[in-house]
Amino acid sequence: MTETLHEQAQGLRDYAEALDLSIGATVRAYGSGVRPAWVSEDIAMDTMLRDQALAEADRIEKSSSEPK
Repeated sequence: MTETLHEQAQGLRDYAEALDLSIGATVRAYGSGVRPAWVSEDIAMDTMLRDQALAEADRIEKSSSEPK
């Protein structure tokens, strides 16, 4: 069971890393100047999803490491 939880947490961390790469690529592509609104919305959505994935991975790891 713990291995499965560990794999879930790692999958979420991998997903967050992929989102981070996507955010970085989008920022590099459009620079720091004025961006179309959809680009800023895309960056905000990816950032929110990344943060949620990392928070859930942390929650899973914490709950799996607590003594029963």
